[in-house]
Amino acid sequence: MSFETYARVFAEIMQRVGREPTRAKFIAAAESMQKVSFSGFDVNYGKDIRQGSKFVDLTIIGPNGRFIK
Repeated sequence: MSFETYARVFAEIMQRVGREPTRAKFIAAAESMQKVSFSGFDVNYGKDIRQGSKFVDLTIIGPNGRFIK
C-alpha cells in the first residue's frame, strides 16, 4: 500500500466529517467506514476495530537508497 492510499482513506474520512471537524466527528466518520474498498485495498473500521487494514507489504531499499520493492 502506498502513501497515496492512506491519503485517500484520510480524505474519505474528512469528507464524511464535513465542514466543522472535531475529534469526535473524525472518530465517528472513521467508524462508519466498514468494508470500504479503495481500488482493491479494503478498509474496515468500527467501534472496536481500530486497525483498519491487515495489509502488510515488504519494502526493500537498495544500497543507493532507492526502493526495490
